Amino acid sequence: TYMEKQIGETPLDLVKRIKGTSKETHAFAGRLDPMARGQMIILKGIECKQMDAFCKQDKVYEFEILFGFQTDTYDILGMVESYQFTFPKPKINLISFSGKQIQPYPPYSSIIVNKKPLWMWAKEGKLSEISIPSKNIEIYSLEYLGESTFKHSEELLGKILAKINKLPLEKQADFRVPQIINRWKEVLGNGFDKPYFQKFRAQVSSGTYIRSLVHKIGQELGMGAIAWDINRTHFISSREN
Repeated sequence: TYMEKQIGETPLDLVKRIKGTSKETHAFAGRLDPMARGQMIILKGIECKQMDAFCKQDKVYEFEILFGFQTDTYDILGMVESYQFTFPKPKINLISFSGKQIQPYPPYSSIIVNKKPLWMWAKEGKLSEISIPSKNIEIYSLEYLGESTFKHSEELLGKILAKINKLPLEKQADFRVPQIINRWKEVLGNGFDKPYFQKFRAQVSSGTYIRSLVHKIGQELGMGAIAWDINRTHFISSREN
């Protein structure tokens, strides 16, 4: 069953919402970050034994990049590490970011390293003690959809707070929400004009992190970039041309 995950939900939250009072086993195939939205596959009963097959499907995402910022999670639900308010209009060579490649896992991800998730190593400040794993992925297509902006940083801050506060109150401490919000307020408090965004559509292989793609784009442009919005529009069992 294909279901829409909302911003602020974790995959487990979605499973609980769908399962309700049912005693049948439920599970999900393929993750989405708390700030991401879109389609997830919810498995029921005997379908749960076929999870690996469902997880291997390719995906299509529409995503929006906010330029000029870098966070430790590569999206807005992270601590701002660097920022710049003035930069040339980004010109992205889409071909250079497409094709087969080796993609490091983002530091805040659920991959297990030495018996604990990578995000825990990151949260404890111990990434230097391990090697961050990578995986082979393929970006089949990358399409530019347009640009947008807000009037000023006050509007941007309001949108950021609205998104982050969609996390349930009982989970906000686990995701460092108070510290992250304070940092955003500190960074954006002095004000700047017209935060800049670009939107894209990508068809990718299983296991591709859009956050990591966005981070890579920001690094190569030398101006920082984070995922503002990630929407998984659909799954595909074979690549669409």
